[in-house]
Amino acid sequence: MKVTKSLHDKPTFVYSINGKALNTPKEMTLTNLQIIEKFVRSVAATSREDNSEPAFAIIATHCDKSKFKRFFGLKETIREKNKTLQSCLNEFLDLFIFYNRDSNELIFPVDNFCKWDREKISADICHRLLSDIRGNINIPVRWYVFDLNLKNEASKETHGMISLESCYSIGQRLEMDQGEVNECLIYLDSMRLCIYYPTVLPQVVFTNPQFLIDCLSNIACVSFIDNLTEIGINLSWEDLNLLKRDGVFDESLLDNLQLNLVPGLFSKGDLLSLMQHFLVISTIKTADKSRYFIPILLPAERLNEEQKALFAQVADPLFIQFDKTVLQGLFPTLVVSLLSREEEPLFFIDSRTSDFPQQLRHAVKLYTEELFGSVLLCENVESIEIYFTGRSRHCDRLRKVVLEALSISAKVLQYDEKKLNMSAVVRCNRKHNVPANDKMIHPITISYKNDPPEIGCSIETSLPTIIINDLSEKQSCWLIGAAGTHSETISLPTNGNEIL
Repeated sequence: MKVTKSLHDKPTFVYSINGKALNTPKEMTLTNLQIIEKFVRSVAATSREDNSEPAFAIIATHCDKSKFKRFFGLKETIREKNKTLQSCLNEFLDLFIFYNRDSNELIFPVDNFCKWDREKISADICHRLLSDIRGNINIPVRWYVFDLNLKNEASKETHGMISLESCYSIGQRLEMDQGEVNECLIYLDSMRLCIYYPTVLPQVVFTNPQFLIDCLSNIACVSFIDNLTEIGINLSWEDLNLLKRDGVFDESLLDNLQLNLVPGLFSKGDLLSLMQHFLVISTIKTADKSRYFIPILLPAERLNEEQKALFAQVADPLFIQFDKTVLQGLFPTLVVSLLSREEEPLFFIDSRTSDFPQQLRHAVKLYTEELFGSVLLCENVESIEIYFTGRSRHCDRLRKVVLEALSISAKVLQYDEKKLNMSAVVRCNRKHNVPANDKMIHPITISYKNDPPEIGCSIETSLPTIIINDLSEKQSCWLIGAAGTHSETISLPTNGNEIL
């Protein structure tokens, strides 16, 4: 992060190549502090087969510029930033590499114009990471030698990838049969020592993720760059408008990007299959050709409460809350998961209307014929809201489908569902003892100790409980079915209380 910027500022997004800005600067939707917290919580929530833990370090650049800023009191000092970050990330501090733990200094200060200082700090962080016991990996000696040979062979090939047949040849020299090679590759992938997708791309193994990152980056850049001819891309106005406005593209985009694919090893079709498998894109089948929807490239905007209220005529929104923040990638993956369903209810991208003229990165409108209504999905900083315009009797079924899609999304993103701390109920609309809480968006709680279930408030626990039948029809429609099936929800506590 830049030490000259406040943690509470929203950074400006600029897409640049070799230092040259290629887009009009745009303010991001999250503050610097929210971005850091979202990243840390997301990485910490990932599941690891070896039960290892991640390690973090925070580096503050432009410290040579910050002295002038601090002199005039325009920005927080590093000491203040340390205090704010440690308060926000308190539960994860044991995962951080401190600049100086004895003096409780979390942030590594770096002068922007001193190359020697940057290299020294970088080497220090790398040394501490490598010497940390959390980085130890248990691996059989023969598999370790196989991994060394694998990377050596792949370095001779293009893009840091190697064919499965070449892997078998390496294994043969080490007296490993094909079954053991396959087992070894799966283990190395689980240890993040290589990338291997046996069910999707069984013919290739990646020893360096940079090639895949470059492929996705090249697709993403088209949505951000103002003048594509500057980077040698010539798309028709129609195709460019479809991508930037609707997040839709076809295979001609990949042809135009001139990606360095390897026929027989990693083709255009393989790239599309991989993005479909990881719920990055969903297929839109048309009469003449297939198109693909990629929600992460939609305009980074949110709907305000007034705009959302237009979709709450039949039912209040289903309020899905997480532990402090919606984890990275969960919202777009949820959207694609719903669109990729192969059993009823099926979902489709809804047409543009006057009350919703454009799909957004943080607000997507779908349609389902089986449930007879539109479904608006909205991402907030700490929650996801589901609005439904169909009949209220279908709300409970939609809730189950959304929870199922979230579970699938968490699995694809390798999140540990137990760490999601997810609830899926409705907002608390009761009159609170503290007036400020009336304006604070928060969920109800449900206790199944009694029948019918009791409803409480998640922030004012002293409020008297009510029964689920006392909720309005616009709220109870999401939960009446849930009262008899609460065991299907995620992370149920043992004491019978849950923000479902």
